[in-house]
Amino acid sequence: MKLFPKKDDYNTFVQLILVACEDSQIKSEVITLTRLPWNARIPIINNLVETMEKKKAPKDFIDAIKILKKGDIAIQVYNLLTE
Repeated sequence: MKLFPKKDDYNTFVQLILVACEDSQIKSEVITLTRLPWNARIPIINNLVETMEKKKAPKDFIDAIKILKKGDIAIQVYNLLTE
């Protein structure tokens, strides 16, 4: 199984890493999310996405947060941000 079955997933992954590297608060929040077990992470991400949509956050950023629902991608994000 490929880590990024869709090209958009890869692009979203890269964008998330770039944003997290540029903004320490986002980096901290992403690391916290990715450390959670899958069953705890999903409802938090769903609530976060709902809040961001209400606040009219950029769609690209919302998509980047949504990608953290995928366990294998969340692990890779965590690994990259904590190296």
